[in-house]
Amino acid sequence: MKSGSWQGRWIVSAVLVAALAAILVAAGSARTSGSSSARQEAKTIRIGLVLPALTNPFIAPVKTGAEAAAKKIGGVTILTTGINTPAEQANAMKTYISAGVDAVIFDSIDSAAVSPAVLEANKKGIAVIGVISGTKRGKLATFISPEWYKAGYSVGAQIAKGYCKPKNPCNVGLVGGANAPGAGLDSGKGMMAGVKSQSNVKLVQTVYTDYSAEQSLAAAQQILTGHPDLNFLMSWWSVGTISSVSAIRTAGKEGDIGAASISGACPVLKDMLDGKVYADAAMFSELMGATAVQSAVKVINGGKVPPFQPSPYVLVTKPRAEAYLSGKLKAPAGVPIVAHLKAAKAGCK
Repeated sequence: MKSGSWQGRWIVSAVLVAALAAILVAAGSARTSGSSSARQEAKTIRIGLVLPALTNPFIAPVKTGAEAAAKKIGGVTILTTGINTPAEQANAMKTYISAGVDAVIFDSIDSAAVSPAVLEANKKGIAVIGVISGTKRGKLATFISPEWYKAGYSVGAQIAKGYCKPKNPCNVGLVGGANAPGAGLDSGKGMMAGVKSQSNVKLVQTVYTDYSAEQSLAAAQQILTGHPDLNFLMSWWSVGTISSVSAIRTAGKEGDIGAASISGACPVLKDMLDGKVYADAAMFSELMGATAVQSAVKVINGGKVPPFQPSPYVLVTKPRAEAYLSGKLKAPAGVPIVAHLKAAKAGCK
């Protein structure tokens, strides 16, 4: 990911949201006319999709999965905004709500920050669906997400019982995202509990960030500098892991310090196959995006969906990844882990 473009993308996204609001309001006015084209437009379902920055390789597939599902269903338009700050996410949601979309799908950076927008949508009868991370207040039609604490714990326990087993002590650092309510912090808490499951493992430092590549890299460098005896550097999302791997390489400690993630993003899986990442709880973002759109359409049409729809994940290490690729290990049903690993092996093209 080209981290230097992130803030520019936030500004562009905000401008696009404002422009989009004008377009949607105009479209809404046109729908009140008696023309045949307006009547045809009235049949189109419009869904506002608010995500973190789309430069994040874990987040971008949510958008592609949602768009693929919309195309398959037909008559569904996906309007997407990718912004990496809580306040801007809330504003984007409110913009879509004011423009009269039929549903809002979101993944929040901070579940408390988006709550007012969710409550506003509830008052207006607009369906709201959470993906990956939800809301602290307000009602969701459904919430689609992995069990984040459990996923984090599985990675932490793998580090403790695998990589750290022969080391005493095994000093571990954590590059975290925002220290705010949400999926990220839940998965991080799971990671920390998992590594602490073995008495020889010491969590020596945690540094929280705003999820940007710049802060993630600085956090990784801070931990490496402060702990020259560090054995492992873990992170709970793809950009944090990519930044950690970069910091480890720059410090000349590749092969001496392990890294881990909760992601499934192609660059992370590629680093795993290259021996730079020890473990990853591989998620399938495109499935979550598709399920969200399918659920939104069902709710809009008067159907019912479960309040919580768990999304699968697969704990992967390099030996397991190679076993999946060779066919020696059978992939779980309905989970595209082999396709993801093939893409990673091909260089994430």
